[in-house]
Formats: sequence, C-alpha cells, structure tokens
Amino acid sequence: MTQAAASTLLRRFGVEAVALRRVANLAHEVWRVRPRQGADLALRLYPAATADAAAIDTELDWLAALADAGLHVPRPCAAPGGRRRLVSPDGRPAVLLTWLGGRQHDRGL
Repeated sequence: MTQAAASTLLRRFGVEAVALRRVANLAHEVWRVRPRQGADLALRLYPAATADAAAIDTELDWLAALADAGLHVPRPCAAPGGRRRLVSPDGRPAVLLTWLGGRQHDRGL
C-alpha cells in the first residue's frame, strides 16, 4: 500500500495523519500513524486471501475487552459510525489500533 492510499484509508477512520511510516510488511502490513491530534496509532492491513471478517471482529472484541480490563494491549479504534473494520483501497481488511511503544522482539530472528 502506498502512503497516499494509507492516508485515504485513515481519513475514512476520521484521522488526519501528519506522519506515516510502514513498520511491518510480513503477514500483516502495519503502519505507524502520527495523527494531527492525540497519541500515535497503528493501521493494520490483513492479507486479502486469508482474511476472515468474523475472526478479525473476534480479535477486536478480545482486544477491547482486555484493554477494558486494564491490560496493556492495543485498543481498537472505530471509524465515524462505529465500524472498527474497513476495507482498504486495494481490497484488504484494515483496522486502526492504539500504538504500543516498545521494541519489536522479532527483528533479530
């Protein structure tokens, strides 16, 4: 996905990004988003061929429940209208999560 396409998708989530950086492009493509207002976010795109809407929604439900219980996990963000899962311009399911700072443990593997 290009930076312009990611910006378009973020606007559908109601977010205007002042900085975007792709941080992963393995099974999932992940972009770190610095919005005009608020804390950094993570835009996650699922592989089109293996994406299951029900599985993604279940994952988002679990993340929200864990965050509500006080665990330090990414919290799903909703687009205007309440949808947490959108479709990217290239047809892949996409979600927006709060960004968790730290380092990636898989970099050296």
